[in-house]
Order: sequence, then structure tokens, then C-alpha cells
Amino acid sequence: ELVPGVDVDGLIAGFRKGMKATPWDVEYKIHVDEWRAGLWHAAIVEQNLEAGDGDLMGAARQLQTKYRDVRLSHFKFLEGVEGMIGRMKGKGLQTVIITNCHHE
Repeated sequence: ELVPGVDVDGLIAGFRKGMKATPWDVEYKIHVDEWRAGLWHAAIVEQNLEAGDGDLMGAARQLQTKYRDVRLSHFKFLEGVEGMIGRMKGKGLQTVIITNCHHE
């Protein structure tokens, strides 16, 4: 357990609230992972938990890393797309993937 005593449902609700309000730094000064670690941190702090021997920001960064890895693990290309992009790149063409997510 990263943060002893954390209410997991409350943690997720707090993170979702932050994501809904500001999912990334609108000035693009803070990397998206660090920004979202800040959202996790705020959700932890919202529960009035003490760090104890732990590091709340470190725990928040670990939560963000796991969240990102799980989320991106579901981002799959259809068969043949990676090869097509490679061939396009080989001809000097650039590709852009448009999503509803942050650009990084």
C-alpha cells in the first residue's frame, strides 16, 4: 500500500475531479506526468493523511506512472498500421496521431 489508510474510492474520485478540471498544465510548463502526479497528490492530501515514513509526492508519481502505463497499454494499432507508418517515415513523410489526450 503506497499510502497507508487511503480510501481508494476517494482517491480515484479526487483524481477524476482534478482531471476533469485541468488534465494538464494549460501553459505547457509542467510535463503532463508531473502535472498528473500533482493531481494524485492533491487527491491524497484531500484525505488528510499523514505521510508517515512515506513520501506522498513519491507515491503520487508512482500512481501516475501506473495510471499512464495501464492507459497506454490499451492504445493498440490495427494490424499493419505500424508497418505502414514505418514505410511512410522511410519516404520522408511524417505522421500525426490525433487523440483527445495531451500531446506528450
